Amino acid sequence: MAFSLLLTACGGSTGNDSSNQTGVNNKDSFHNGKNIAPKIKAEDFENSIFVTRGNERAAASFSVFKKDRTGVEYLSEFMNTTSSGNLLTWDVDDNALNVSYNGGNSFYTFKAEETQGNIISGRRSGGGQAPHKAFLFKALPLSIDKLKNKIIKYDLSHLTTETNPRGCTVRTLKFVGDNKAVFKEICNNESWAYIEVELQVRLAYGLNNIIELSFTGWDGAENKILMSLITGGLEDSGEFASVKSGEYKGVDIEKFTIVNKEAF
Repeated sequence: MAFSLLLTACGGSTGNDSSNQTGVNNKDSFHNGKNIAPKIKAEDFENSIFVTRGNERAAASFSVFKKDRTGVEYLSEFMNTTSSGNLLTWDVDDNALNVSYNGGNSFYTFKAEETQGNIISGRRSGGGQAPHKAFLFKALPLSIDKLKNKIIKYDLSHLTTETNPRGCTVRTLKFVGDNKAVFKEICNNESWAYIEVELQVRLAYGLNNIIELSFTGWDGAENKILMSLITGGLEDSGEFASVKSGEYKGVDIEKFTIVNKEAF
C-alpha cells in the first residue's frame, strides 16, 4: 500500500505537451543554452539520461544511454499506466540517434534539428509511428549534496478525482542528510489522512544526475524510484522525471517548488 501511495505522490502526469519548455535556459546545460543547429555526437549520450514528454503520438520515456552502447528505456504508454522497461542498443550517425530494441526487431531514429538549453528537438521516425516532431530533454546536473535539506512540494493542480482518489491536498519530499528522504502527504481520507514514508537515497548507475529512492513496502518488498531533474532548478522550481520499479514502470513528469515547510 505504501508503494502505491508513493507512486501517486510522485507521479500522476506524463506531461502531455511536448512543446512545454519551461526553464530550459540554464547556462550550464546542454550546448550552453544556445539556440543553434546541433551536431550531436555519441559522447553527448554516453552515460546520460534523456527524457521525452508524452503526447497523443509519442509516449513519455526515461532512457538511460550507457557508454557501452547499451541501455534501457522506461516507457509510459499514452493512456496506459502499465508499461515496462525495454533493453536497447544505440549509436549516433550523421547527426541522428539510432535506437534498437529486441535484437533489432524494433527501432527508432531521432534526427536532431535544434537545441535550446538542455533540449534537443528534431524528427523521430520508426517504431510503428509516422515521423513526428519530438523533444529530448537531457537530465540536468543533480546530486545528493544539492538535494540535502531541500523540501520539494509537488504541484497537485493537474490531478483529477481519478488520479487523486483520496483527495490529497499537500505532498512534500524532504531530503535529510546524505542518505535519507521523508515523504509526507495530507489527504481528505478518514483512513489515510496523514501519510509518512521514509526512503533511502543514493546515486543511481554511478551517475551524478540520477537519484535513486528506495523503501521497503508493507508487504516486505523493496521498491525503487529513479528521479532526474529536467527543467528549472533546486533554488526555486522545476520538473522532475521519475520512473518506478515493480509492476508499474511508467514515466511521470512532475512540477515542483522548493519550500521551507513539510506537509505536516
